[in-house]
Amino acid sequence: MKFPSLARVSNGMRNPGWILAAVLAFSASPAAAEEGEQFELAPVVVREAADPLALAGAPLEGPAADLRFRPRIDLQVRNSSSAAADGSIRGGIFTQTGFRAGAAGLIDPQTGHYRSEIPVAPLFFSPPLVLSGFESARSGFNATAGSIAYGWSPVGTGCSLGAGWGDRGYNSQHLAAGGLVRPRGFLSGAVDRGGFDLDLARAVGDGTRPNGDFNFQRYGTRLQLLAGDCQTDLFAGYGDKFFGWPDMYTPEDYLPTAETERVRTSLVFLNHRRGQQEDNFLELSAYYRRNNDHYVLQREDPAFYEAFHRTSVWSAAAAGRRDLGTVALVCSGQVAADRLASTAITDSPYYSRTDGRIALAPEKAFPLTRDLDLVLSAGAGLDLSNRADSCLSPLAGAELIGRHGEGEDRYFLRYGASSQLPDYTALGSPPGGLFGGNPDLGREQSRTVEGGLALAREGWRLEGTIFYRADRDLVDWTYREDAVNARTANAVDLDTRGVQLVFARAWRNLRIRAAYAWLEKSHRYRDPQAEASFYALNYPRRRGLLSVAWIFLEGLEFRLENEYRRQRTNPLRSGREEAVLTSAGLAFLPPGLPDLEGVISLDNPFKVSFQEIPGVPGPGRQVILRAAYRY
Repeated sequence: MKFPSLARVSNGMRNPGWILAAVLAFSASPAAAEEGEQFELAPVVVREAADPLALAGAPLEGPAADLRFRPRIDLQVRNSSSAAADGSIRGGIFTQTGFRAGAAGLIDPQTGHYRSEIPVAPLFFSPPLVLSGFESARSGFNATAGSIAYGWSPVGTGCSLGAGWGDRGYNSQHLAAGGLVRPRGFLSGAVDRGGFDLDLARAVGDGTRPNGDFNFQRYGTRLQLLAGDCQTDLFAGYGDKFFGWPDMYTPEDYLPTAETERVRTSLVFLNHRRGQQEDNFLELSAYYRRNNDHYVLQREDPAFYEAFHRTSVWSAAAAGRRDLGTVALVCSGQVAADRLASTAITDSPYYSRTDGRIALAPEKAFPLTRDLDLVLSAGAGLDLSNRADSCLSPLAGAELIGRHGEGEDRYFLRYGASSQLPDYTALGSPPGGLFGGNPDLGREQSRTVEGGLALAREGWRLEGTIFYRADRDLVDWTYREDAVNARTANAVDLDTRGVQLVFARAWRNLRIRAAYAWLEKSHRYRDPQAEASFYALNYPRRRGLLSVAWIFLEGLEFRLENEYRRQRTNPLRSGREEAVLTSAGLAFLPPGLPDLEGVISLDNPFKVSFQEIPGVPGPGRQVILRAAYRY
């Protein structure tokens, strides 16, 4: 069995959702290839398959880069989505957005920016779940707005070789390989199959702006054991990323800069899951993560200001659901111990911390009619730390599930609360330093009320959510023109109201997806003299997305992504507050050469100059041609 290159429908035509995914990822997950793009019917737990075009516009595919043009995730980038990317869920900021693998949240105690630094290729992960509100509070960790949760995919067999070329000095190489074996010796009675796979990738280029060059490398390997409905994975990965960008972290009005950053991340992850369905499972996870960061303010004069940081995290977690007949127990728990060494974070009262969280929210189903059930949930989450007071947060929800010949319809109303602690940079940076810290910051708390629906019919799907989230003591980074800092950590009470709608429709050779989001916020900063916000008040009041995938000839697929956004006015942003961002791609699979695939992608073809993070120049136009061969 080879790595699957395409999913095929019954008429023999290639499935539009996987042509570009297979081409651009170079080694698709077998589970994903069989299932295609999955959308679970839980109203706020939606499985998102890796978006092919997001991969097309990224110098190097990865968990963060694959989130571009997501209806439920707003990705804000520096240099590119492969370099530095902050995720925002429902108007939250990057520190409120978690990334989870298996049962464990991957944390970054230094700044929160490096949560998305995950040296894991898409080959190893199944499509992510987007958790928000009640679901995130029940199973997330140190993430009050939402979490992006990945599962470990089954090992595939075969080998894939890929390369890419583009303008501005871009080139990339990629190798993926995997195999399955029948165990022998003492494992033969306990294990049905054993698997091994690896992924090696690199990408370099001059970047889409002056001083925007990059050099990315990633290595990962995994051992997998399968026995019945149990899957055990041991993964080890390493990522090394260098990139530069003008005014990357300091606003252009503060000091024109050509900043650089080198981030090296190591991850060792052990995961065991029993039960592959969501209604009955137990998952255990443990990992060690080390992150080294070297930041330079002026690349031509590193001695002017540079900082070295090193964080280490050890963590263990468990999550599960057990249906006891009369009631279903749903619970999660995690403990994480971290340690920091830094040349710039020097005013912290501590340089290590142990945090924990446990959440329990049982479910009870009440049949109303033969085709209609009412499911009630209630429970609480408890956050603990050796550096702060504990916090107990209630959870409650009600959901109507109606079954019909084409699937299920769901309607829900839920409440979820959670909390988290500030990062070391916010707490321990010198108050008068380049990034001003605040030792008086405390535990952040968030409460969300949400209601919505998910409707599925033959060929189309509609999902909608309306929500209100109250954040208290949220740590934001703000700017004052008369201050000596580029930015200062500042606590804010924030109220966010929003609506999200997603509609998807599929025909034989055409698929479209349309999404719309409306957000509004009110705020009260502890420092009333704060003039501008880099994150909490950087959000689109209105955001619309349109995705089109069209097979117009056998072996040819055209894909287009468009995003419209109308930002809240921000004095730090130069240029427009309204923008339309576009990416396009054309994939070619020669009918006579089924193992050879190619794609050409064009990102930002109209050279739209829009600052996704205020004061930070946005990326320019990029053309990339990729090819892959599987055997």
